[in-house]
Amino acid sequence: MVHSKRTKGEPISGPLLCEKAIQINKKLGGSADFKASTGWLKNFKSRHGIRELDIQGEILSGDSAAAEKYKETFSKLLKDEGYSLDLVYNADETGLNWKALPRKSLASKREKAAPGFKVSKERITIMVAANATGTHALPLLMISKSKKPRCFKNVTCFYLLPTNHKRMRG
Repeated sequence: MVHSKRTKGEPISGPLLCEKAIQINKKLGGSADFKASTGWLKNFKSRHGIRELDIQGEILSGDSAAAEKYKETFSKLLKDEGYSLDLVYNADETGLNWKALPRKSLASKREKAAPGFKVSKERITIMVAANATGTHALPLLMISKSKKPRCFKNVTCFYLLPTNHKRMRG
């Protein structure tokens, strides 16, 4: 169950797994006093090699079939119109955590813990762009904080709070 759900990209939580275990127990006519406790969950996860992971990326959000169709259409357009791949550019943005400290540390056997600091979330956005043949790369574009963040896209009225950070200039 867990593997098939994860293959589809659906997140599985401990409480959801426990709820399913109780349902299966009832269907199979198992013990009436069965409880999918936190101890049961811990042992179940250990027995079946299940671990918790942070959900990352958006790979399952894309439409693969539509992407393949677009690639074919785009390739045909380039060929029919006689465009060179030198004129086709791709750009993408990424975050640069410029004050991030390492998340792991080497320590001696005598040390019980490696105290650290709160993770800094100070970052800038960088856009990189190059042509399809790789013969020309545009200079990096650095984007600082937005005056109108995307999270307020559909908000018609809001109050701007004063900020005390200095704007970065690129």
